[in-house]
Amino acid sequence: MGNKNVFDNISMNYEYMNKMMVKEIKLASEHNGLTGSFREDMWLDFFRRIVPKKFALSKGVIIIDSKGNSSKEVDICIYDEQYTPYVFQYNNLKFIPIEAVAVAIQCKSTSIDDKDLKEWSKSIKRLQSNCSGIARMATGHTIQATNQTQKKTTPIIILTSLFENPKNKKESVEIERLRNYYDFILSLEIDEKDEIKEEKFKLTVNYENNSLGWWSEKLNNNKYNTKIDLSEENYDKEENKVMPISLIGSIDDNTYDILEKKLNLFYKIKKIKERDTKVYSSKVTLKDFRVEGNDILSLNLQLNQLLMLLNNPMLFPHYAYAKVFNTFIEKNAIKI
Repeated sequence: MGNKNVFDNISMNYEYMNKMMVKEIKLASEHNGLTGSFREDMWLDFFRRIVPKKFALSKGVIIIDSKGNSSKEVDICIYDEQYTPYVFQYNNLKFIPIEAVAVAIQCKSTSIDDKDLKEWSKSIKRLQSNCSGIARMATGHTIQATNQTQKKTTPIIILTSLFENPKNKKESVEIERLRNYYDFILSLEIDEKDEIKEEKFKLTVNYENNSLGWWSEKLNNNKYNTKIDLSEENYDKEENKVMPISLIGSIDDNTYDILEKKLNLFYKIKKIKERDTKVYSSKVTLKDFRVEGNDILSLNLQLNQLLMLLNNPMLFPHYAYAKVFNTFIEKNAIKI
């Protein structure tokens, strides 16, 4: 089997998976009482198959931060247990610290309530990761705050739904209203041709044309993220959208010639320790990772690229959580 056939078959398999997922969810929707649970199980299984094994996935969780804030219930949470090897659990309900969370997913059927979905997104974006974690590294002990590359992170937010979007038309008004609140939106695309109705999931990606440098700032700079996502107005300046992603290390001339066009690569000469040094950057955008006509495969590649940019997990700030628990205990202490 030639390479062409291999990639054709993989692409066709994703297309088939897309259509089968729609049929399974719609079938479950016809049976009251099974819909929500089955829908979440199906999406949980899908994301389990496409994200790296280092991530844990849980259904029905509350995300918390060390300032005493909590999110609304999250249908599916993808989080890293490397530095947060536990969750706070009460019966079947899990409370996961924001420092460990990489992705928060809301699973809906055909109904879309703009107000509720916006409030759900806001409840997550308001949470603040804390950089006071202390750990032993190879060179000695460190505090998270001393790590200039990893001070704050914020989760990737995804909405999956059976809300209908006609093929080859602009996004529906409902989806457009939610674009600034979700990084990825999956809705139902209906294609009626020759009396044959074809349904599959359509991927809407907000800021898809923005560079990976912009996305890195968005995911790893909590204050920046809050401004661009919680405002109804798109205040973001054009120069920020094409912010290049800086690359560390050196690249030999042959490799540079190969990658220059593929990764929109360029370099500038800067003085580093009194020596002229090539500093490399790339203006590749998230749209460059889209596979045209195959939205589920595109979601796989785009989401996993963003997961490689998201500096997660952070060192767990045990002191900060101990402090917030003690604060609440003092406030609610029963006077005898």
